[in-house]
Amino acid sequence: MAAIAGFLLAGMLSRVAGPLAQDWFEYNTEWGRGVARRKREKEVEKARDDLNNKRVLSQEEHERRLKDLRLQFEYKKQESERQILLAQADWNQKHFIQHCWPLRNPFEVPLGLEPVYEEHSERIKSCRLKTVLLPNQEEIVPLRVISALKENEHPHASTVNSEMSMFLVNHYSSNGRHAVLSDIGAWKSDVPVNDASINYLFKGLQGQPVMVIAPEYTIGGTFVRIKIWSWGLGEKLNYPVGFDFGWLDLEALYQRALAREIRSMGQTLKKVNARSMSPEMKQDLEILSLMEHNRNLLSKTDAENLLSLLSTPEEVNFAVKKKTFQVAAQMYECIVAMYADGYHLLEYGTMPLLPELLPEKKDIRFMLPALRDYYLTLINTALIKGLVTSVQAAEFGISLARSIQALDPKPETIAPVSGNVRELLFDMSGSVDKQIINELRNQNKALWI
Repeated sequence: MAAIAGFLLAGMLSRVAGPLAQDWFEYNTEWGRGVARRKREKEVEKARDDLNNKRVLSQEEHERRLKDLRLQFEYKKQESERQILLAQADWNQKHFIQHCWPLRNPFEVPLGLEPVYEEHSERIKSCRLKTVLLPNQEEIVPLRVISALKENEHPHASTVNSEMSMFLVNHYSSNGRHAVLSDIGAWKSDVPVNDASINYLFKGLQGQPVMVIAPEYTIGGTFVRIKIWSWGLGEKLNYPVGFDFGWLDLEALYQRALAREIRSMGQTLKKVNARSMSPEMKQDLEILSLMEHNRNLLSKTDAENLLSLLSTPEEVNFAVKKKTFQVAAQMYECIVAMYADGYHLLEYGTMPLLPELLPEKKDIRFMLPALRDYYLTLINTALIKGLVTSVQAAEFGISLARSIQALDPKPETIAPVSGNVRELLFDMSGSVDKQIINELRNQNKALWI
């Protein structure tokens, strides 16, 4: 059957990790090679050799890079506070907030900064970013996530925002190591979601690390494109950067969920010898039986056309709606987590969290190739930059492989990850204790099939 979703990883990778990540993505992942083929011919072998030469770094070099990262953070933090102060001085705050600001009043929803006033007046002298102090005394700035999905935008909007909020509270706490400050639900109901509103938002929050999810529903709400806007900590930009993350065909998703639930209900009714069922249920079971008996004769288009004939029997109406809403919510959760993981890894050297949570996301198997290639690119970029060690990268690859295997055990799905780990272990053979390498191999033999 035709795909129900598509994801464009290059935009997010370029935002969170820079050109180096895009190079690795284009040369070392299946999706990336498809992107690269549509671009002008590049000197692939030379670029790959350059990347491989940078992969193996000593522990001392790794520690030096982390120190450099902390210095960069302090500089970005100071630059961020300078930009915020200029923004506060530049705009007519009362008029701007009343007529332009797309979120609820920032005095009700904190802007993420603390003003510093002059001692003998009420004038703002400077400002301090609100930061999180971790148990190891490391200071970080949370990523601010703003959802432009309003409650009245789509029937599943309320569920998506609620589930996404719960996901962030449970796993990306605003006071934790993967800190995310959630502004889900802050978008004013009477303010349109368009480029002008994003520009106003940028004007008020420039300097802080911000991610804005701005979905666009088309074709009567049956198709959604996911647009993301972002700007980084202390990043010097004149305007916000937007990119297209991907799309989801909600109609196709609904039809497939409907077919699964009808089959399941049909099997249940058959077990208990139920004689009573709605006419719609009988008709749908006949259509699905016809498709099953003729599946070798049907093209993908034929199958989609037959699925479109299914009605929604009252026996499965609630279950189908619940399933489609759940899939949409999990997709949004993964998008936020992907960006947050990239931000925390590249800014502070914090290992990504979402791969550990993937076994819980059983409804988004269609995202696995995108998630796999994104995190492979992310961890190898961090390795090249010296933000993680080869051992950390190999351990992360093994964890990623296990999570993917829990959802999709097919060898071709896991092969790129296991291949990357084998390459890392080979590169480590001359610089890392062989006992560590042997332990990694012996504990994870099942992944090398």
